[in-house]
Amino acid sequence: MDAGAPDPAALQEVIFHILTHELRLEATEIGPESELFSAGWIDSVDLVRLAAHLERRFGIAIPDEDVSVEQFDSIRSIAAYVAEKLRA
Repeated sequence: MDAGAPDPAALQEVIFHILTHELRLEATEIGPESELFSAGWIDSVDLVRLAAHLERRFGIAIPDEDVSVEQFDSIRSIAAYVAEKLRA
Protein backbone atom coordinates (compact mmCIF):
# COMPACT_ATOMS: atom_id res chain seq x y z
CA MET A 1 0.00 0.00 0.00
CA ASP A 2 1.40 3.40 -0.89
CA ALA A 3 1.88 6.11 1.74
CA GLY A 4 -1.11 8.13 0.51
CA ALA A 5 -3.54 5.20 0.45
CA PRO A 6 -6.14 5.12 3.21
CA ASP A 7 -6.08 2.19 5.63
CA PRO A 8 -9.14 0.00 4.86
CA ALA A 9 -9.49 -1.18 8.47
CA ALA A 10 -9.40 2.41 9.78
CA LEU A 11 -12.00 3.48 7.21
CA GLN A 12 -14.25 0.60 8.25
CA GLU A 13 -13.93 1.60 11.91
CA VAL A 14 -14.96 5.19 11.15
CA ILE A 15 -17.91 4.01 9.06
CA PHE A 16 -18.96 1.57 11.80
CA HIS A 17 -18.82 4.45 14.29
CA ILE A 18 -21.01 6.64 12.06
CA LEU A 19 -23.53 3.83 11.63
CA THR A 20 -23.73 3.01 15.32
CA HIS A 21 -23.47 6.50 16.81
CA GLU A 22 -24.99 8.81 14.22
CA LEU A 23 -27.54 6.47 12.64
CA ARG A 24 -28.06 4.50 15.88
CA LEU A 25 -27.73 1.00 14.46
CA GLU A 26 -27.25 -1.90 16.89
CA ALA A 27 -23.48 -2.46 17.05
CA THR A 28 -23.63 -6.16 17.88
CA GLU A 29 -25.62 -6.92 14.73
CA ILE A 30 -23.41 -5.30 12.09
CA GLY A 31 -20.24 -6.65 10.50
CA PRO A 32 -18.13 -5.56 7.53
CA GLU A 33 -20.21 -7.64 5.09
CA SER A 34 -23.65 -7.06 6.62
CA GLU A 35 -26.18 -5.98 4.00
CA LEU A 36 -27.24 -2.66 5.47
CA PHE A 37 -29.88 -1.57 2.96
CA SER A 38 -30.86 -4.93 1.46
CA ALA A 39 -31.51 -6.41 4.92
CA GLY A 40 -33.44 -3.35 6.09
CA TRP A 41 -30.92 -1.94 8.57
CA ILE A 42 -30.99 1.42 6.82
CA ASP A 43 -33.43 3.07 4.42
CA SER A 44 -33.02 5.62 1.64
CA VAL A 45 -33.10 8.54 4.11
CA ASP A 46 -30.32 6.87 6.11
CA LEU A 47 -28.27 6.46 2.92
CA VAL A 48 -28.43 10.20 2.34
CA ARG A 49 -27.58 10.93 5.99
CA LEU A 50 -24.67 8.49 5.84
CA ALA A 51 -23.33 10.14 2.68
CA ALA A 52 -23.51 13.56 4.38
CA HIS A 53 -21.58 12.26 7.39
CA LEU A 54 -18.94 10.73 5.13
CA GLU A 55 -18.57 13.98 3.18
CA ARG A 56 -18.01 15.96 6.39
CA ARG A 57 -15.73 13.39 8.03
CA PHE A 58 -13.49 12.76 5.04
CA GLY A 59 -13.78 16.04 3.15
CA ILE A 60 -15.04 14.36 0.00
CA ALA A 61 -17.90 15.11 -2.36
CA ILE A 62 -20.38 12.30 -3.00
CA PRO A 63 -22.57 12.94 -6.03
CA ASP A 64 -26.24 12.03 -5.60
CA GLU A 65 -25.97 9.36 -8.28
CA ASP A 66 -23.28 7.56 -6.23
CA VAL A 67 -25.58 7.20 -3.21
CA SER A 68 -26.81 3.76 -4.18
CA VAL A 69 -27.23 0.29 -2.76
CA GLU A 70 -24.33 -0.91 -4.90
CA GLN A 71 -21.95 1.56 -3.24
CA PHE A 72 -23.46 1.68 0.25
CA ASP A 73 -24.82 -1.78 1.16
CA SER A 74 -21.99 -2.89 3.46
CA ILE A 75 -19.29 -1.34 5.57
CA ARG A 76 -16.69 -2.95 3.30
CA SER A 77 -18.25 -1.50 0.11
CA ILE A 78 -18.61 1.94 1.71
CA ALA A 79 -14.95 1.84 2.82
CA ALA A 80 -13.86 0.87 -0.71
CA TYR A 81 -15.89 3.75 -2.15
CA VAL A 82 -14.46 6.27 0.35
CA ALA A 83 -10.91 4.99 -0.27
CA GLU A 84 -11.40 5.51 -4.01
CA LYS A 85 -12.65 9.06 -3.43
CA LEU A 86 -9.72 9.83 -1.11
CA ARG A 87 -7.21 8.60 -3.72
CA ALA A 88 -8.80 10.74 -6.47
